[in-house]
Amino acid sequence: MLSHKGYVGKVEYDDEAEIFHGDVINTRDVITFQADNAHDLKQAFIESIEDYLDFCAQNNEEADKPFSGQFMLRVDPDIHRRAYIKSKMEEKSLNALVSEALDVYLTYDISNKWVVNKSSASSRLLSYKLGGQEVEVIEKRSFRRSAMPHPHGQIRAVSRKIRSGAA
Repeated sequence: MLSHKGYVGKVEYDDEAEIFHGDVINTRDVITFQADNAHDLKQAFIESIEDYLDFCAQNNEEADKPFSGQFMLRVDPDIHRRAYIKSKMEEKSLNALVSEALDVYLTYDISNKWVVNKSSASSRLLSYKLGGQEVEVIEKRSFRRSAMPHPHGQIRAVSRKIRSGAA
């Protein structure tokens, strides 16, 4: 992943053409770049971003910002209700609650910097420092066996309970 001025590029290698090519993935405008080798790839990415910004400035157009911090979210009505109740119980806005939940999920999913504190066959306790707070996740696993073999082996169900407290 490449990053420049808030824009993020995703890179792929075309084995047939023997080139690296990429797209800027966090804008609605189309910005592409390519290079023959990995060394030149970052420079091609930066030049594409700079060319895009120059083009917008020359044409008195506003460059598409990578993110505004706002997006529409559709969820099941029961999830909406439970999130609203939890936000009121924690005396915070629904927006703050959802933002924190996404941050925890994305931090867990992307960084994998969780520390396994205790582990057993059926559960494990994970902890992570997030914004000065220690977040603990109790992950419980259950396995089901069926008379019919499942193509992926055992079916695993995971439930997580998240607790946060002062660090």
